[in-house]
Amino acid sequence: MKSVNTNNSIKNNIKLIIIALILIFQSILSFSNNGDFPYKVTINIKLPSNFSQYLDSSTNLEFNVRVYNVGDNQLIQEFVSKSNPIELGLSRIGVYSVKIEVYSNDKLIFQGADSFVLTLLNFYISREVEVLPVLTDVLITFKSYKRLPEGVYLELTNPDYNEGYQIDISGDVTIQNFPEIIKLKPGRWFINISQFSGNNVQNDNVPDSSTTDNNQSFIRTPFVITVTPGVLNSFMVEIFEDTFEIKPNAAFFTKLLSVSKSASYTLLTFKQGRFQGKLSIDINGVLTNSAEKTLVSGIQNVTAYFENGSIMRLEYPAFIPENIRVLLSSKFTSSNASASAIFNEVNLSLQNQYELSVCEQITKSVYQIKDTSSQWRVYESNGSLFISNSKVTFGPFSRDTVIFLDAKSPESRFRVSGRSNPYEGSIEIRYNSSSRGFTIVNELPLERYLIYVVGSEMPSSYALEALKAQAVAARSYALDKILRTRTYISTGANLDDSTNFQAYNISAPYPNAFRAVEETKHRVLTFNQVIANTYYYATSGGIGFSASDVFGTDAAYLTSRVFAITNLASETRTFVSEDEFLSFLKTWNSKELKEAGFLEAEHPFFRWRVEFTPDELIKRIDGLTNVKKVKKENPQIGTTLSSIWDILNPSSSAGVMNMYVSKRGNGGYVMAITIETSDSYITVSSSDVRRLLNVSGKTIILQNGTKRTDFASLPSMFFAIDTQKNSDYVEKIIVYGGGFGHGVGLSQVGANSLAKNYNFNFSDILEFFYPGTNIANYFDYLIAQLNVKK
Repeated sequence: MKSVNTNNSIKNNIKLIIIALILIFQSILSFSNNGDFPYKVTINIKLPSNFSQYLDSSTNLEFNVRVYNVGDNQLIQEFVSKSNPIELGLSRIGVYSVKIEVYSNDKLIFQGADSFVLTLLNFYISREVEVLPVLTDVLITFKSYKRLPEGVYLELTNPDYNEGYQIDISGDVTIQNFPEIIKLKPGRWFINISQFSGNNVQNDNVPDSSTTDNNQSFIRTPFVITVTPGVLNSFMVEIFEDTFEIKPNAAFFTKLLSVSKSASYTLLTFKQGRFQGKLSIDINGVLTNSAEKTLVSGIQNVTAYFENGSIMRLEYPAFIPENIRVLLSSKFTSSNASASAIFNEVNLSLQNQYELSVCEQITKSVYQIKDTSSQWRVYESNGSLFISNSKVTFGPFSRDTVIFLDAKSPESRFRVSGRSNPYEGSIEIRYNSSSRGFTIVNELPLERYLIYVVGSEMPSSYALEALKAQAVAARSYALDKILRTRTYISTGANLDDSTNFQAYNISAPYPNAFRAVEETKHRVLTFNQVIANTYYYATSGGIGFSASDVFGTDAAYLTSRVFAITNLASETRTFVSEDEFLSFLKTWNSKELKEAGFLEAEHPFFRWRVEFTPDELIKRIDGLTNVKKVKKENPQIGTTLSSIWDILNPSSSAGVMNMYVSKRGNGGYVMAITIETSDSYITVSSSDVRRLLNVSGKTIILQNGTKRTDFASLPSMFFAIDTQKNSDYVEKIIVYGGGFGHGVGLSQVGANSLAKNYNFNFSDILEFFYPGTNIANYFDYLIAQLNVKK
């Protein structure tokens, strides 16, 4: 009987279990049908115990939650919560994992993960997920006033984590060094400098929880910094003779290279890296929203102060330029103006010691090039940059990487493929994504740069005193551009190497170019205690223009005047009518012009001419913008059928009845041209005059008979117009002109003539072309202007 009862009991229990399972299953179905989840999970997020050290208690935290079904390897839930704990609802049993990311002000600061199992018997569970600090980048820069002995280390310790770092700062930790960037956990870190006498020092950036008794601190009281998660942290170490100072949220930049503006500023520094700046930046105590118009490529010894990872203040001493940064052109026009500064790839030949480094975010030294000569190629492939020679390839690097080749010897030289002359100094290469090519900036000492300018701007046959005048003008011009022009601030250059500014290394320098620069070393022209605008050009047509007409800037020393010498005095001539201008410019007898005292009379470009047809000029008008058309009150209509047809078809050349210069500036600078047709007066002004008289493909005849076909625009804006007519209509237009260049300031041909023919020295030449200016040593001048000690 017992046996039977036992079996019945087992059967009853099985029935109860089955009923329970059915009820559970029905419950699950009920939950599912109602849209509810039968399984509830509470996630308690455990924050680090010391988080109040670096986060304000009022900080709003957001929890990004991702829930995965491990068995299916699927993300099943993702949401953001602002509350802690977090409630999860899950629909079925299984193995799950949850990943938590904690954000503050959109910056990731903590993260953690957990896994758990749901079964039929646990409808509700509670889990605690510990989130840990995300490692944060900390930039460490150094400013040192002494050379440190061997065994000196920067120590960073955090007792909360029982962790420490030691960085070897022995030797020359000056502004020549690259920065350190390490990853630290958020919180309070103690900083000290110690000198070790033993061999038990940890390697750089290796955590060290041990202590040692054989060290002596530079200073016994350590500094404390707070590392904040989610942003770039920084501190500057300033080392004095017997102590040091830590400046939190600060960095020391050896040199500021470029500034570009979009949603924020991006500032590129030489050996420290690329950093974001706020749109409003305090620069030496002045708050500005136009940092790109205030900062200068090449300023040195800059201290930057950060707020939430972005630069909010910059301080630097008065800037006295000793170097210059030049953007190299990849193509030139016939007049040596820059046609392009984009290289498809960069092929370099390096001679004598260069240091290769790259900057993605932080600049890192890559390679020491000690070969006497080596070939290097910088190129883009599949969205990445590479640097290679026959032995090694570096990369891939991102396309916004900046590549530095820093000259380490006065004898360092480089050549660019396609250019005949070697260059001095350092190289900076960037990729331009919009142009799909590279730019090259060459940095070198200003005085060395001038040697290559003088050699390119004046031929070796010119008199030494003319070359010296050119050296002073070029030095003044370069300094003015460095201090006042921001054309290439986003590229990191002060100017380019073409006649858009001044020609650099287009021709190889010669002995007298070296001598001219050396004998005028540091000398500049000033006017009213300001560096003068020392514009210069090739040759005039007998008259120099005023800066106000050509560039829109007034300068008392850049006014219009006739460049003719009679008894060593400038002769004044004026032209009232267009007939007088035309007569003067049609005078091609160089002997007669020289006897009249014109300095440049024997130069081929002193006189030139070029021909047009009316038809080609009329066709160009539709493409111009500075055009004014005035209808005649009584249109002149010819009696022949052909003349009526010409009027109805204004593209016909017979529709042009006259063409003349209708407006001139001081000295005869052409500012407007008027074309008279049968029914209208069409006036073309401003820069459209050059576009109307585009000479691409045309022959320009010089006064010595030379024919030039390589010009795109007129050699100068000093010209008059002659017309040849058939009855009432123009058949041919002849432009008679004089000079080559913009016509403001020093005429290079005129300077040579003054030196050779009139025995002017360089200061006499400069006074002739820039009357009222003074020669000064630019170091003395800038020091006086900037009120700093020499």
